[in-house]
Amino acid sequence: MKKISLLTFLILLYNISFSQGIKGKAIYSLSFSESYMQNMKESKSNYVKNLAKQMAQNIAKIEVELKFLNEESIFKGIENIDISDIEYESIMGMIFSNGVKYTNLETKETLWQKEAYGQKVLLKSSLDSLKWVLVNETKQIGEFFCHKATTTRTVINSKGTFHHLIVAWYCPELPIRFGPAGYGNLPGLIIKLTEQTAIFNLRELVLNSKEKIVIKKPSKGELMTEKELLNIGFDRTNKFKKSLRN
Repeated sequence: MKKISLLTFLILLYNISFSQGIKGKAIYSLSFSESYMQNMKESKSNYVKNLAKQMAQNIAKIEVELKFLNEESIFKGIENIDISDIEYESIMGMIFSNGVKYTNLETKETLWQKEAYGQKVLLKSSLDSLKWVLVNETKQIGEFFCHKATTTRTVINSKGTFHHLIVAWYCPELPIRFGPAGYGNLPGLIIKLTEQTAIFNLRELVLNSKEKIVIKKPSKGELMTEKELLNIGFDRTNKFKKSLRN
């Protein structure tokens, strides 16, 4: 993680307070969560174990970028030529970070633009759906004094409905209510986020630089909810199974 000296930090806060708005970008490194890797390693299949090792090496090569300007942010992966497009898309899909994620704090709107079933879709949701619990627990992460918050993510698939714990460590001294993978609306920038499959760690933070930050709200794709997309998937699966029986 890029270190920020106390003097630099105070200057940054001064710039934030007296500029016309907050702008900047945060770069996060990726790794698989311990629980996910443990499940892969406990598999009886040597193929799965070797695959887990290869995937762990590949995800370490991937970084993701969060850009923010005032009340809006955009989140997406940074493509890496060191791994193939197939490997990149596979990993980003596994950690629910493929495509582009847009957040608007003022309207509480979130949009996830991605490819699904051969077409571009826009999955809409609300920041209010993130029921954060602020935990009375703190820790130092690099140069940042962080507070803990938790929420849950519900995943529905052919095997059933699962509720996964999400843990975020945010820094109140950085008054930026955004974070990786579409998470945010906490009293500070998310420095570390742990999902069911992946861990996002802040590696670099640039605030109010001379770089022009432009946030474009995604507009291409059919607008729907995650539940509606899920129903499309179930419908296609049922039709495929029916065709096999005929």
